[in-house]
Amino acid sequence: MNWRNVQLIWRREIRDQLRDRRTLLVIGVLPLLIYPMMGIVFLRASQFIQQHDARVTVIGAEHFKESGDLPPLLEGDRFSGALFSDASQIDRISVNRLPSSPSNIKNVRHLLAAGEIDVVVEFPPGFAESLDALRQTIEGRVGEIPLSARPPPRPVILYDSTRDESKLAQTRVQILLDRWEGKIIRGNLEAGAMPIEVTQPFVIEPVNVATDQRRQAVIWSKLLPFIVFICALTGAFYPAVDLVAGEKERGTLETLLTSPAQRNEIVWGKLLTVITFSIGSALCNLGSIALTGRLIVQQLKSLGPMSGVEALEPPSLLSMVWLLLALVPMAALFSAASLALAALARSTKEGQYYLMPMFLVCMPLMLMSLTPGFELNLGTSLIPITGMVLLVQAAMEGDLLLAGRYLLPVALVTGACGLISIRWAVDQFKQESILFRDTENVGLIAWARYAYRHRPATPSLAAALVCVVFIFLSQFGVQSLGFGMSTTGDFVKMVLASQASILLPVLLLTWLCVRQPRRTFLLSGSLPFGTIALAVLLAVALVPVGTRLMERLLDLFPLPASFLEFAQRLEESTSGTALSLGGALLLMAVLPAICEELAFRGFILSGIRSRISVGLAVVLSSIFFGLAHSTAVHQTISATLLGLVLGALAVKTEHISPCIAFHMSYNGLQLLRSQFASTLTDADPGGLFFRATGSPVVGVSFTAPAVAASGLVAFLLLWQIGRLSHWRLGQQRPDRPLSDITEKTEGPHLTATTPVEKSRA
Repeated sequence: MNWRNVQLIWRREIRDQLRDRRTLLVIGVLPLLIYPMMGIVFLRASQFIQQHDARVTVIGAEHFKESGDLPPLLEGDRFSGALFSDASQIDRISVNRLPSSPSNIKNVRHLLAAGEIDVVVEFPPGFAESLDALRQTIEGRVGEIPLSARPPPRPVILYDSTRDESKLAQTRVQILLDRWEGKIIRGNLEAGAMPIEVTQPFVIEPVNVATDQRRQAVIWSKLLPFIVFICALTGAFYPAVDLVAGEKERGTLETLLTSPAQRNEIVWGKLLTVITFSIGSALCNLGSIALTGRLIVQQLKSLGPMSGVEALEPPSLLSMVWLLLALVPMAALFSAASLALAALARSTKEGQYYLMPMFLVCMPLMLMSLTPGFELNLGTSLIPITGMVLLVQAAMEGDLLLAGRYLLPVALVTGACGLISIRWAVDQFKQESILFRDTENVGLIAWARYAYRHRPATPSLAAALVCVVFIFLSQFGVQSLGFGMSTTGDFVKMVLASQASILLPVLLLTWLCVRQPRRTFLLSGSLPFGTIALAVLLAVALVPVGTRLMERLLDLFPLPASFLEFAQRLEESTSGTALSLGGALLLMAVLPAICEELAFRGFILSGIRSRISVGLAVVLSSIFFGLAHSTAVHQTISATLLGLVLGALAVKTEHISPCIAFHMSYNGLQLLRSQFASTLTDADPGGLFFRATGSPVVGVSFTAPAVAASGLVAFLLLWQIGRLSHWRLGQQRPDRPLSDITEKTEGPHLTATTPVEKSRA
């Protein structure tokens, strides 16, 4: 790749974007204006905010006049001023007294529902007399009457939770009544010559040991990464749409494609342009927010004391450095994904529709970092976007040791996602059938008929992704059924429903989207019995490696008690007394091997290979395979790694039977290992290969020499299986007919076909 051409394209695109007033308005000018305008509107509108005066009706307060020992609750049409901590709030609550009667109670309920009053305080008959009797008992005047014989009836506070004014008034009145109750308790204790400490023998004083600087860092670490990354996402998307979909509409994309620059050089030039505007947009938004926030805080401080405003200080310079360092890879990731999506769009209007799906994917990944208890560890560092947000939070809070520990996995995941997006964008630019698709609208029914009549021999990339989505949705539906594990029948139903949720979407989409199911599921030709035998041996060799890997993953990700209980019930359901060994092997080895291999190494892998390179297709199908086993983190990771081995078998042998044999053998051997754990460790030669563990999930594992030897054997077997030439990245399958690497651009009224332009790289 000629970086000189990339630089020229980058300069060209930067000049074009700077000449575009819409881009300058959205990316640069609008962020600098919108936040100050919002701040001005907020300050102006705050002048019209008025505190609502509470309207309270008190029923049954007339009996308090006859009781002279109680502290005053009401003074005229107001509550007693001694109950208020702020004298300015006394006049904010007006009181209307009514005598206690059934008619008054009924009327005030109607007035409360109509919104004419906010709160009703109802003192039941005999309430004041009960308090007097309690005071007399304490003073010893009525000593023969026990205290429990005269419990005072409870007053009632009526309010309307659907009205904010009523809820606020109820809170304020409740505080006043609590203070009045405290005064009554103090008076009773003084009457009985008892110290006030009886009601509160000790006071727990919480002491926050966090420094003010660290508290400030925690606040900004939760807020700033979310704001900056969202601005980087929006700042990347609109230039990407204009650079691809906009050039399609303006007719300038053809001129660029006919230049001496290669397609990947064009993509990199446009990518650098989008990254530049993404970072610039984030910085403009950040600067505008900082300036506006500082002015608002100063204005609020000048208006009066507010809780927390004085303590809020600007973030430290070091925390801003960490945030800006993380902005570069995140902007590159968002820019690559936006450029790939923009290449799919046939117009600027269509490209803008793709922004909402990106937000729906990225927003939850950013918000997960704000969940209480969601901390940076090995598992969370492997989540795209979320891991980067957590890493930035740890660095901004000053926990550099934690951030440095997980810097490598976060960087690898972010870099892998960015490279996948860049590769996707390059592949889009290499296919003229995508760059120059017909923009004429076609009816939905006509399109469906045409798509069914002209369905390809093997699945398309879109069909494979739709299949993945359907599988995940079906599995979510099965999990929502909540199968119990109390009986063997429940276990059998759970396994059957889980495998049906994988197989049924595959069969449905095969019928709708595929013309040659045998080629889709890699069933063409005779059974390779020799390769099947090697696949079984490969499974035997990988069992020790997989078991040791599972043991290490359980050490890194300890299982919660609920999952351990589920695993125990699962073991009881598959034990010999509940389910025969043959039935367990059928349910947990044979059935998953058939259903999952037809889905992931058959339909999904075939569909992904139709658009992208073989190696990347294997990786993506393995990730989907791991996510389908999302009961626990360790299961997802181990399933993803096994998916890589199964994908290698599929592309090497071009047949599904070795994958099924490997999957069936691996699951069966793991089941046998757990069933005969005690027998394996008690046998005389078993100590050379097996060792007992304290894990209730693993049970019996393998010794280090056994794992090393089996790993070497597995590597040699995998190297020898199949045709090695098929594993080279980007190489087309030699047995694919020309019709499968030809992109049809015909619609219901067109019949022309355009072959895919080969890469000049």
